[in-house]
Amino acid sequence: MADFQIRKGDRLPTLTATLLDAAGPINLTGTTVAFKAKSGATLISGAATITDAVAGKVEYAWGANDTSIVGAYLAKFEVTYPGSKLLSVPNTKDISFDVLTDATV
Repeated sequence: MADFQIRKGDRLPTLTATLLDAAGPINLTGTTVAFKAKSGATLISGAATITDAVAGKVEYAWGANDTSIVGAYLAKFEVTYPGSKLLSVPNTKDISFDVLTDATV
């Protein structure tokens, strides 16, 4: 089962997350964070906003085309530290989400 679902074309709610490692929240002070997702050949990639660096809190605002393709996606956040050192979060599994058909009512 997917971690969350969103309808085709929707841009809300904003995706929020707390980035964790085995010790708890990751301190994001001095880093940048990107959100990356893939479903087949469809890629989503964009900058995440750090909302509380010490507590590891981030959010990703969906772009205009991010939810335009229906499908099952696997995603992660990439934290870039000084010196271009990368940390993928989560690093033990992918985040899964579905973009669902926009049902006509």
